[in-house]
Amino acid sequence: ASLDLMAAYPPDIVELAQYDAEDFDFTCRTWDVGAAGSIEDQPVVSDIPTLILAGEYDPVTPPVWGEVAERSLTNDLLLIFPGVGHAAIDSGPCPESIVLDFLAAGSVAGLDTSCMAGMGPPAFVTD
Repeated sequence: ASLDLMAAYPPDIVELAQYDAEDFDFTCRTWDVGAAGSIEDQPVVSDIPTLILAGEYDPVTPPVWGEVAERSLTNDLLLIFPGVGHAAIDSGPCPESIVLDFLAAGSVAGLDTSCMAGMGPPAFVTD
């Protein structure tokens, strides 16, 4: 079934995904980490302050994963940054300032997220 799904993607994407999978397999065998315990498949349940960052266009860890993660967290803030892909934390001064404020405060309460209003899709220049 997974081969049928792979056929729907461009060959370059399939090749990259296959390379990544082989690299992860090699790394795990090299470090001899063994299989993860079944607890790793369970959601994290916590009331620890948790800031969840997602990029609107992230194909690797899409925003829906943040939405799933927050279901079992009771003291969280999910921020989906407009116009951002993967690694939202590195996407500019807005996410960076929010993260620094969160780390300084130790809380998601009262974080100033107003800078997100100025973010949006990339501006393409055409001639």
